[in-house]
Amino acid sequence: GLESYEYRRDRLVAVVPRDHEVGADQCAFSELLKYDIVALDSSAAMMRLLAAAALDANQPLRLRVQVRSFEAVCKLVQAQMGIGVLPEIAAQQFVPIMGLRLIRRTDEGADRTMHVCVRDYDSLSSIARKLVEQLVGSSRLRNRRSRP
Repeated sequence: GLESYEYRRDRLVAVVPRDHEVGADQCAFSELLKYDIVALDSSAAMMRLLAAAALDANQPLRLRVQVRSFEAVCKLVQAQMGIGVLPEIAAQQFVPIMGLRLIRRTDEGADRTMHVCVRDYDSLSSIARKLVEQLVGSSRLRNRRSRP
């Protein structure tokens, strides 16, 4: 019973030390599961995606440590504690300054679409409508209102 509006699309990538043994620029997540993973804490939606992807690959998710920020993930990857999995746009901020490397995931689970969901757009306060319009884009909002 919610109205759903596409907000953003992103891609999950692996973040590794520059000299990591995985030399490829891209690979499936299942190929990365043999390495220890530095991840966000278990409350992050991305952790549910990683756990589901490991289950689909019939392999364990080797969590070495869980932290609360993208920067902390990258710092621990830099310290050779494991590999990280982050949204590409976030990872790109840290890779050049920390001497890390991105590996683009080729599996289906790498691409995510995020939505803004509301009960009823028309009944939102004017401030809430402006927030939704800012996030989604007012022209896209008018053209793509849908009920899932």
